[in-house]
Amino acid sequence: MEQNAELPVPQGEQLLSERLDKEDKNASSFRTTEVSESVSSQEEKHEDSLVNKDEESILKGKDLYRKLCTKCHDAYSTDTTTGPGMQGILKKDLLPSSHQPATVRNILNQLNNPLDKMPSFHFLSEEEKVLLIAFLNTL
Repeated sequence: MEQNAELPVPQGEQLLSERLDKEDKNASSFRTTEVSESVSSQEEKHEDSLVNKDEESILKGKDLYRKLCTKCHDAYSTDTTTGPGMQGILKKDLLPSSHQPATVRNILNQLNNPLDKMPSFHFLSEEEKVLLIAFLNTL
């Protein structure tokens, strides 16, 4: 007999998901009161609120990136080695492999549910994922 039991969500992933959902609700509320602003502008503000920009977070994120990502992704190039280069990754319209919009949410999704040969990084804590995003945002 086959069971469809759901796998437990790691605590950090669940907290980040809750934070994103809360931000979505706040953005939706804002959108209804400020109709004159474009949706993309509001989404940028929403995404911006999820990115730590302090020097300590960026340096910790860079260290994590160096340990986990540099074997496959060149941070300072758009060239593909094993995986695509990350230069300007959050400034592009689309992510290089998934062709999804280049958003924090989609990068987090890629870390948890990667495409092709990329390993999953679902084991990273919420804090570590936020630190990686802080560094990626500087590229």
